[in-house]
Amino acid sequence: MSSSDLIEALETKPVYDAGDLLAIKDNAWIVLCDYAHVGGRLVSQWNTGTAIEANFSPNHRDEVLRLTGSFAALAAIGMCEIYQDDDLAERVHEQFRLFHDIT
Repeated sequence: MSSSDLIEALETKPVYDAGDLLAIKDNAWIVLCDYAHVGGRLVSQWNTGTAIEANFSPNHRDEVLRLTGSFAALAAIGMCEIYQDDDLAERVHEQFRLFHDIT
């Protein structure tokens, strides 16, 4: 089963039916592959003008924090579904969408 198949299966659940999971995958897949498989993004962040050392910019830090925040929010929504707290799930989902400027 591919990652797209898993996402499609999850998005049949009411709490995920807005397509947020697929949007995250589409936006983050290349970035995650670069970091996981030592792609150009990772290599370029380990070079300075004079040495091979960590050289991550604030933009790269923000990119990773935004992505991990997305995973945390989606996990919280999933926990709300497990505990059958639809109101809380919807409030978390609203904040998630506001954070990502998803309308």
